[in-house]
Amino acid sequence: MIRHILISVFGAAALSCLAQGVGLSGTVTNKANGQKLQGVTVALAKTGLSDTTDSLGAYRLGSATGILSYRSGGLGAVSLDLRDRILWIHSGADASMRIAFFDLRGTLVARVFQGRMGQGTHAVTLPPGLPAADMLLLRLDGEGLRAVYKYIPSALSGGALIAMDRDGDGAASRSAAVPGAAKSASSGTVAAVADTLRVRRSGYKTVELPLDSYTGVHDIAMEPEGTGCVAGTLCWDFEEGRIPDGWTVYRTEFTGTLLVDGSKPHKGAFALHAKDLLGGKEGNQGGPKRTLKYALPAGFGPVLWGRVYVYTSPARPVSHAGLFNARYPRPGSASTAVNTLDWYEFATYQQTYMGVWHPPEPPGFPEWVLQSDKQLVLDDWACLEWEFDGANGTDPEAADPRVWVDGLELSWPTKFTFSDPAGAAKPKLEKAKDFTFLETGVYLYQGLSLATNWWIDDLAVGSRRIGCN
Repeated sequence: MIRHILISVFGAAALSCLAQGVGLSGTVTNKANGQKLQGVTVALAKTGLSDTTDSLGAYRLGSATGILSYRSGGLGAVSLDLRDRILWIHSGADASMRIAFFDLRGTLVARVFQGRMGQGTHAVTLPPGLPAADMLLLRLDGEGLRAVYKYIPSALSGGALIAMDRDGDGAASRSAAVPGAAKSASSGTVAAVADTLRVRRSGYKTVELPLDSYTGVHDIAMEPEGTGCVAGTLCWDFEEGRIPDGWTVYRTEFTGTLLVDGSKPHKGAFALHAKDLLGGKEGNQGGPKRTLKYALPAGFGPVLWGRVYVYTSPARPVSHAGLFNARYPRPGSASTAVNTLDWYEFATYQQTYMGVWHPPEPPGFPEWVLQSDKQLVLDDWACLEWEFDGANGTDPEAADPRVWVDGLELSWPTKFTFSDPAGAAKPKLEKAKDFTFLETGVYLYQGLSLATNWWIDDLAVGSRRIGCN
């Protein structure tokens, strides 16, 4: 049985939009560096029609060839759009309608819908079993109307519709692809468009672009949020060509080197390089560590935002690989000795990003672990951001760590308490008064059997979000 799903009418603005046709597309990039942005929501403000950008930063609203709109006495305005194997139909009136696929010889292949369709917008799932490689004709017959489309199948998008014929006489009709707004068959006038293209993504300022047409290409550059390296923010770009002032060597275990060199800077001439780290065995405790430490100014405060660019090669480590941590005295303690401090950590584990809260180290557990399903960015620069909120308002405990990768905040589908031996209860995340200590570089708690390199650049910390700018 062919499944017909009735979708509620969008409202007057949506009907106007659908009747006129939507064919908007473009690419969204980071204004600061030109990077194509994935996961950006692009939506029409009045209708709610939206899309999310892909890995190339591309979006598409409506059909790539424009929604096709017709007008007849019985049906009023009718428009069709195909997206992800869903055929969207807007009928301007309650009327009988028949929609079916035919091959190029005119033989029926599959019925999509036959019956009475109420006024409004409807969604119909394409029937299964349509030929995957053959072009078909999609024909709509209604009260005083026939519309014919070429259907081009696509495994990725579910297919595309191209206008072929408005009245069944076989003549091609390019004018059926609406070039901005629908024209009334009786008057030939163009309906005005007044809408806004709203572009949103976490970590970037919202863009609102006024529209006077529902078709066209709009490439959009988004400005990152954050303060950047302004007064009050501590920033290190390693352009001195050496370890920056205030940072000193901290952990050195197994094989590898930590130095500032020019082998792969994010920008400028230099970056911090954790070079050829190697040692131990995956699954066994103990791994290579090469890090630096830094004492924060007194009175830094209980909230620490951070930003760093990291490049990892040639493989994603399976072991727990820490990249940055920030520590603070326990409530009621005046000690700033490292082994007495609670701490937040940003790291990778099992080839994905994670955030951790620890009690003092040693032993550093039971620890509260939040693991994402976002794979470590390999052989490319990634902008990594974090918020360690040790104050957390009136809550009795400090907040869980928050982490962003290239402007997108990570979710934590896996949360657990790690302890050795296992079985400890979740630790209380003790609140902070002031962060006092930073550590960066790379430190693995289990082995690493393949020599691996990390480059670290444009590190910054502050009391407000810094952003990838």
